[in-house]
Order: sequence, then C-alpha cells, then structure tokens
Amino acid sequence: MMEIRFGNLSVEEFEAKVGAEFSERDKAWMEKRRIDKADFQDDDLFHIFNLPLGIVAGANVGPLLVEKLKKYKSEFTKHFYVETKESENKVPDSDNLPF
Repeated sequence: MMEIRFGNLSVEEFEAKVGAEFSERDKAWMEKRRIDKADFQDDDLFHIFNLPLGIVAGANVGPLLVEKLKKYKSEFTKHFYVETKESENKVPDSDNLPF
C-alpha cells in the first residue's frame, strides 16, 4: 500500500501546530537536521509533514528526535507520528511512534 503525505512544515510551524514550546537549544538542534525535500538520502535528517501530521526521520536521527520530543509530551495538543527509516532507506512497519 502506498501512503500519500503532504506538506513541508518548519520546526516553528510544527511547534505551533502541536501546541508545544521547544527550548531554544532543542529548536536549534531540530532546525539543523530538518530538510525541506522529503528524499531521505541522509540518515541524520528528518522531514515534517502536514497531512497527516508527522515526522519521517533517518535511522540515526530518529531515536534522538524521539527522545527530545518526549520532554514535551504533556504540552502536545495534537497527535502526530514519528517514523524512523532504516538505514537502507526502507520504511519499517513497527517503528511508528505516535504522540
């Protein structure tokens, strides 16, 4: 089954959409690793989609990003997913982490 995703949110837009206020340090860390084009050629980068609301992250950055986002879980007003791609650029079925 092919999934269709739309949008390219900035870290600031994502922050506003989920109702959280990230620290300047975490925001800078995320901005450094966010990519505009969802081509996922680098395991150290991620992309934020608007529809459905979520993040697809490279194998290296995904677990680090999840740890950062867990700090803000009580602030989130919307649900979203974080999906970590395997390093061979295959999307695993079981690594979707909803918040």
